[in-house]
Amino acid sequence: MVFATALSGGLLFSQIVHAFAARPSSPFVSYTIRREQQTPDGLPDLEWSYTYRVWYRASDSSALERRVFRGRPGGLHFTRVSFNGPWDPGPPTADVFGLAGAVATAAHAPDSSYRTIASVVASGGPAYEVTSAQIEGGQWHLRVRPLHVPGTYILRELWADAATLELRKAVVADKLFIEAGPIYDELDTMTFELVNGREAITHIHARANFDDDPGGAGVDVDYDFSDVAFPTTLPAWYFQPSSYGAHVAEAPV
Repeated sequence: MVFATALSGGLLFSQIVHAFAARPSSPFVSYTIRREQQTPDGLPDLEWSYTYRVWYRASDSSALERRVFRGRPGGLHFTRVSFNGPWDPGPPTADVFGLAGAVATAAHAPDSSYRTIASVVASGGPAYEVTSAQIEGGQWHLRVRPLHVPGTYILRELWADAATLELRKAVVADKLFIEAGPIYDELDTMTFELVNGREAITHIHARANFDDDPGGAGVDVDYDFSDVAFPTTLPAWYFQPSSYGAHVAEAPV
């Protein structure tokens, strides 16, 4: 479907969210995540660049992971997977809207024919305010502001195909956790592609500034997601770290 230019920002946002939520979902996701970090001087940071193979369970955001070094899998490790946590972001099928079915209001912005006043009513109230919505190269580009709980409602911008409403790109607020150190605000720019009929994150570029100067010191991190699959089931022991020792011989690779 193609939306008319008079479509309200809030209604458009709601349509994009519901299209995302209607895609097939899976209780399990397996994937490979490669992390590449640069030092504040822009050089490769080999200590914090690595690759992991991950088996994720959506019901509690738990995961089994194995670090891959020179093509060989390492030991079994249990982890949690989410944004805004002291671990790598994910999974590639993460709900960037905060809550499936979240809706928004549209703010008044009279300087563009693609921007209108509107509101969308839903139980519990809207999660976001749409501050602008306009067509750019066949995609809707929306800027949004969370109306409450910014740490949960992390979306700040999104791009969606104007015809299908499939997500193409999004900017979300995240956190960079320095080991035994401070926590910095971070912005993640995510690229999406369809994988087995569902939008999945294929790349994240993350930028954390160490001060309030946009051109000041900071760190850049890139994540690439690959080998994304949706198993119908995974063994329960994958998510019971106390059982790892007894299952080393049958560990996934």
